[in-house]
Amino acid sequence: MSVTRLGSQTRQLIDAARHELRSDPASVEELRHSAARLEEPLRVALTGTLKAGKSTLLNALVGEEIAPTDATECTRVVTWFEQSATPRIDLTHDSGRRTRLAVHRDEGRLALDLGGVTADRVEKLQVGWPSPLLGEFTLVDTPGTSSNSRDVSARTRALLLPEDRPCDVDAVVYLTRGTDGADVRLLDQLQTRVGTAAGPLGIVGVLSRADEVKGGRERNLDAARAAADDAGRRVERSLLPVSGLLALRGRTLRQAEFDDLAVLATVPDGTLEAALRSVTRFTAEDTELLLSTGQRRELLEPSVCSVSGSRSC
Repeated sequence: MSVTRLGSQTRQLIDAARHELRSDPASVEELRHSAARLEEPLRVALTGTLKAGKSTLLNALVGEEIAPTDATECTRVVTWFEQSATPRIDLTHDSGRRTRLAVHRDEGRLALDLGGVTADRVEKLQVGWPSPLLGEFTLVDTPGTSSNSRDVSARTRALLLPEDRPCDVDAVVYLTRGTDGADVRLLDQLQTRVGTAAGPLGIVGVLSRADEVKGGRERNLDAARAAADDAGRRVERSLLPVSGLLALRGRTLRQAEFDDLAVLATVPDGTLEAALRSVTRFTAEDTELLLSTGQRRELLEPSVCSVSGSRSC
C-alpha cells in the first residue's frame, strides 16, 4: 500500500472517529491534534552519546552549519530545526514565556545564544530555516545521553522515553562510536516502545565518525563497514557507517577548495601521509605538497579533511 493511500485512509478514519465522538471534547481535541500531525513533516531525533557527531550530521543533512557543535549552553538543550521562509530562533522558557532571539552568523556558522537564559530554564528551542529538507523532516538535535550532568541527559530521555504522554518524535537516528553499555541500554528501552504511543515508529542505527576507524588510515570504507557490523552484532541491529564531517564538507565545499584537494590527491602517498600526521607538518614551509602554505592553511580552516591521516577526502 502506498504512503499516499495510507495517509488518505488514516484521514478518513480520523474524520469518522471525530464524528462518532463529537460529544466528547477531550477525544475530539486529541483527534484534531492527530489530524494536524499528519500534515506536518516527519519528526526525526538525532541522538546518541556525548561527541557522537549528532550536530555535525544534522548540519550535513541540511547542508549548512546551523546546529552548534561546540560545548555551549545551547548544546545542553533539545533543539528543534524546522522549515521557515526566513531564519528565526524562538525560545520558550520560564513557564511558557516566548522570546525571539537574534539570528546572526559567526564565520558562516549560525550562532545560537540563549541570551542569558540558562539551560535549566529552557522549555523549547526552535530554529526555523529555509531548507528543502526541513520541509520534509523536522530534525531534533539532542544533548549527549552520557553527559556528566544528569540534568542534560535527562532532557534527551524525557523526549525519547516520555512517562506520561505520547512520544513527540516519529523516528530516531541513534549515533554511536562503538556501542558502550549506555548505548545498549537506551537502544533496548527505545526498541520496546517502537510502534507504541510512548515511542517512535522506528530507529536507524549509525556508527558515527566512521572515517576515524583505525586512525582514518584505510583507503576505503571496508574498515568502517567491518566496525559497524561488529558493533551491530553487540546491539542486535544493523548500523550504517557514516562520517558526518566529510558529508558536511562535501556539501559545503567551494570550488577553490576542491581544486586544492585535487592537487593534493596527486602527491605520492608516502609524502602526503607523512604530512597529514599533524597540523605542523601539513603547514610546514619546506614540503612537497604542491600547494602554498597559505592554501594549506585555508584548507584547515573549514576542516575540509581530518589531519589525523584520513585519505577519505
